[in-house]
Amino acid sequence: MRTSSTWAAGVACLLGAGAASAAPNTPIPLSSEITNVDVTRDTSRRFGAPHVAVNPKNPNNVVVIASSNMGYTKACLPAKPGSDCEEISVDMGGRAMKQPRGFAKTPGFMDIGVFVSFDRGKTFKQIDISNLVPPDDPKVRARGEGPIAAMPDGSFYIGFNAVNWGNWEATPPTFFPDGGVGVIKSTDGGLSWKWVSYSHTPADWPYGGADPITGTFYVTSGIAGLTPLGPRSTGNPNAPVGPIADRWVASTRDGHQWTEPEPLGGTDSTRHVGAGHSSVAAAYGIVATLFVAADANACAFFGGHANTAPCVVFQTSQDAGKTWHRSLVPTPADFKAAAFSLFVGADPSRKHHFVAMLMNASGADFLVYRTPDEGKTWSEPVRVTEDAGKTHFAPYVAFSPKGDFGLMWRTYEPDSSHPQPAPASRASDPMSTMGRGQPYPYSVWAAVSRDGGATFSRPLKVSKANSPAAPDDPNDAFRIVGDHGPSGMAIDGYGGVHVVWADWTPGERAIFLSSIDIGAFKR
Repeated sequence: MRTSSTWAAGVACLLGAGAASAAPNTPIPLSSEITNVDVTRDTSRRFGAPHVAVNPKNPNNVVVIASSNMGYTKACLPAKPGSDCEEISVDMGGRAMKQPRGFAKTPGFMDIGVFVSFDRGKTFKQIDISNLVPPDDPKVRARGEGPIAAMPDGSFYIGFNAVNWGNWEATPPTFFPDGGVGVIKSTDGGLSWKWVSYSHTPADWPYGGADPITGTFYVTSGIAGLTPLGPRSTGNPNAPVGPIADRWVASTRDGHQWTEPEPLGGTDSTRHVGAGHSSVAAAYGIVATLFVAADANACAFFGGHANTAPCVVFQTSQDAGKTWHRSLVPTPADFKAAAFSLFVGADPSRKHHFVAMLMNASGADFLVYRTPDEGKTWSEPVRVTEDAGKTHFAPYVAFSPKGDFGLMWRTYEPDSSHPQPAPASRASDPMSTMGRGQPYPYSVWAAVSRDGGATFSRPLKVSKANSPAAPDDPNDAFRIVGDHGPSGMAIDGYGGVHVVWADWTPGERAIFLSSIDIGAFKR
């Protein structure tokens, strides 16, 4: 990776003062013109599921992470029999799926990429974290998707799927005997990282975030109905399997000591009612999650009264998930929320103020709701879209320290060979596209609210050109592996809006960043 004089100066400044105690550097100006930076610059790997965070003590210090794997990349072709890239059938808990042999066989085949900038996103340096495995279990050596959070003291946390894939070719074969959500920490702006712990919540679909007021890092992970606590949350293959399968939340102040994992669902005294898929956001010691409940009984349980299904559940906790205050987001009767594309934002500038973003299951548009009192009352929804006739996917939201709120998304675009937008039925559930992807190009958009979600700018296209479609190859079982979740966004306290996404422009899936002055978002 190239090194610029700006990068060198930024590193020198940061290291000279100390990352956690440095006074804010003078922000490098951002343009209102759209620029796209290829962060990863490596076509030997396939990158996806990116996230971005900005050091609150140094706005020039930007860190991007992404899952990466060899998979079915150009570097893997042709996939010779017996090679790491050969697809073999694997029994994944009773469901057979084809996976590249290297996932289980070769360290580093499935990993995460960490990229650090000290010039406000103009150039990046990749940081090698290949040695970061649990000190007592080096078999947990595969790293996958997960969150990054910038903490109030200038440190960064990364959470990720930490997996021991097992031995697929043993007799009998083993699959994922242990692992969890691994957590690593940097105190020097992302230049170096240390393994700190597991979050003790189950691996799969981890999201996380920082409470910028209390300095707490939260993780939610697991899939409701499928993921109990046990070997795949603690990293201990001999840990007992818990009796409840749900999505879970835990938090830490130092990365070492964690609150006990708590389910996002609860009990009605006769059974456990599992919560749906959810991200997490927190401010002032109040953590919030947001999910779809598809079952009428579950809607009645979470809403406290009889209700039709599906429903959108918002809940907050002031004790790390031990107890929840719940309410239903008042969605219109004709609106169906996409279960895997709901995100919640916690406003650092106003206590108790949260924003809920719901994507329409059709993929046509987004509804944005505000609550000033943790869900007791809700605003009327604000509808956001650049074109309701197209299909949107992979959204994300962000709050700035000053209370600016942002929403980004990707949009499938027609072209001469694929004149119709992607099927709306697939836009709402990324699991339905697992192993297939979509053979459509796409654009990337963002909108910003300067009043906490009450009104929005016009949508701004932040991709200079449309990404080419994923390769339309029926044998490519991995075109979306690592990119079936959201994209990423961060808004710093100095008027910088940073959007990251996966893009096929280089010929293999890379991670692109657009860093824009907030003034570019016009009403």
